[in-house]
Amino acid sequence: MNTPHISFPPSPPELKLKRAAERSAASAASPLGLDEARLAAAWEKLHRSRALLETEQAQICQERAAMEQARVALHRLEADIAEREAAVAIAEERLHAKDAKPKKRLDFTRVPFGFGRAAK
Repeated sequence: MNTPHISFPPSPPELKLKRAAERSAASAASPLGLDEARLAAAWEKLHRSRALLETEQAQICQERAAMEQARVALHRLEADIAEREAAVAIAEERLHAKDAKPKKRLDFTRVPFGFGRAAK
């Protein structure tokens, strides 16, 4: 039966010793130790990124509020324009309605009989 095992060539012992020596030298140079220094740097990055995120979120909220105010103002303006257009349409209809009525003509035969009446 075949076993699902893959064998890798062993790493040279001198490389293992060199890496171990580098790790011990780095941890000895740092009073917190290498892992603690990396952890502190990672936390600092996290805090900076969180501050940037909060700043961006505040800016987006302000932009959203400004857009909402602009949208409301635009709807008010559209409503005002619609009212004005309706008023102009009504005024034009009245103007055309007055022009559509025939003007009164004075007939020459009725003129002498209308002198005593008041003009309408």
